[in-house]
Amino acid sequence: MQIELATITPHMAKTIMLKNNYNRKIKQYQVDCLTRDILAGNWKENGDAIRVMKDGTLLDGQHRLMACITANMPIKSILVTDLNDDVMPTIDSGVKRTYNDHLHLRGISYSNQVASAIGHVIGMAYNLPSRHKITTFAEKNSLFDAHPKLVESAAFCHQSFPKIQSLLTAIHYVGTYTGNNEAANDYINVWKNGEKTYANDAAKFAREYLIKSYSVNNGLNAIFKTRLIVQSWNKFLLNEPMFQARVPDVYGIKGWNIKSLGF
Repeated sequence: MQIELATITPHMAKTIMLKNNYNRKIKQYQVDCLTRDILAGNWKENGDAIRVMKDGTLLDGQHRLMACITANMPIKSILVTDLNDDVMPTIDSGVKRTYNDHLHLRGISYSNQVASAIGHVIGMAYNLPSRHKITTFAEKNSLFDAHPKLVESAAFCHQSFPKIQSLLTAIHYVGTYTGNNEAANDYINVWKNGEKTYANDAAKFAREYLIKSYSVNNGLNAIFKTRLIVQSWNKFLLNEPMFQARVPDVYGIKGWNIKSLGF
């Protein structure tokens, strides 16, 4: 086994990738994430290695190499070569660190709730409930550094309603960010105590709809549920009634967009 800190050029990455027949299917969103980090100057030499067998077969690092090629920029990485062909079962067998773990290590209160809320606020900006799945740690850090008061919203929404506290945290934060602090507080209080604030209160309707769905264990589709709750906020803000669980494709909130994210 040979180990070195190497400068991996796009040409070198292409050469290594020629013998990539021992890996999982490439996840394009992961390549896109790493490419953005390289182009933004967020690539870090963190000790993770690109691993190659004795016969030149790539064992680990295909997404990093593809990102190097896509960005057309060199990267520095530990390069391990001359590995025996019996080491594959030991690679990537540890537990991957989550963004919640990262925030916890930074000493951030309500780290799990904040980490999930960050995913939701990113999704709202892109009108894609799953956008947080294709965002890098560096991008999430930039967002958190631009919006540290997410922790205050997490504290206010903590134990507000089972299973959706992170989404309520995101809505509360975006509500206060867009200048609707009082309405955001009132909205969360409806979720906490179930007391309506106006006739056919949208927050109360959504709350009761979720309670009913939980009681019959009908397994609401996650994307539908998030759209329903965001729709209830949009109506609540305007004191509009909500009578039925029909929601548009809109997942966003007025005044919150891609430019609001900070990365």
